[in-house]
Amino acid sequence: MRRVRVVLGFAAVICAFGALTAPAFARERKPAIFGKFTASINGKTISPGEPAATKGHGEVEAMKLGPYVFTGRNLGEGKHGPVCERALKSQGEVASESSETVVQNITFSKCVSTRRAGSSEEAVVFHFTLGMEFHSNGSAVAGESEATEVKIIKGSTVHFKGSKSTCEVIIPEQTVPVKAATKPEKEYESAAYETEEEEVEGKKALKEFPSGFQQKLDITMEFKKLHTIEQLNPAKGCTNGKLEEGGTFNKEHDTVEYANGILEAELEEIEIKGGNVGFVPAV
Repeated sequence: MRRVRVVLGFAAVICAFGALTAPAFARERKPAIFGKFTASINGKTISPGEPAATKGHGEVEAMKLGPYVFTGRNLGEGKHGPVCERALKSQGEVASESSETVVQNITFSKCVSTRRAGSSEEAVVFHFTLGMEFHSNGSAVAGESEATEVKIIKGSTVHFKGSKSTCEVIIPEQTVPVKAATKPEKEYESAAYETEEEEVEGKKALKEFPSGFQQKLDITMEFKKLHTIEQLNPAKGCTNGKLEEGGTFNKEHDTVEYANGILEAELEEIEIKGGNVGFVPAV
């Protein structure tokens, strides 16, 4: 079986550069045109009435949520395991054969960080699902998404459980980057998309994919300045102690707000069973 990764983001960059070099005296500004997420199933029509389920997998390269910086479990001698010991899993659905957005519910499992507890440090592990609505202009809306309603994006509370403490960090619904919420006509670099083609074999597979290849979607995320809120709870060992850099203490609600969160991750081989899903840039 042969895989061919087709990089489709570069054309969008060329298009954006061409727009910057347009004559300054142009009277009318043409609306920005971005690429489209595409999906298809041979012999069927994907629609809101008959959506197609998607699934994928991936890994986290770097993550910081509130005061927690994730380096993976300490293996000794300065070595650490992966940020998340289990691969990311994603699920979603597409309800159109051409769209400017795609939603994935991403499950993070056994992601490890450390937290100061008294005079020592303890490992903390978390598990939660974050809903991401990816936009063709390279921005994303983040929040926890209902498993049965992948189009509903809402906030998420992450429980960090250690041997001596249990703390909560809230990831509210937000757009990454923040300015994309007010300027959606611009192109951003928080998310990048590629279409991967995998060669298929056998009569049944060739009937589903007459071209001989199945298209799958890859998404690379590079989110910075994520907004997070740490809920303090001395009864559970979660105290302010030494305020971490970038944190703002809210005495009324006993919380610490951060605007320096980081998430760098990649989802690979997001696929539709028996169908294609990918991204085509503007030309």
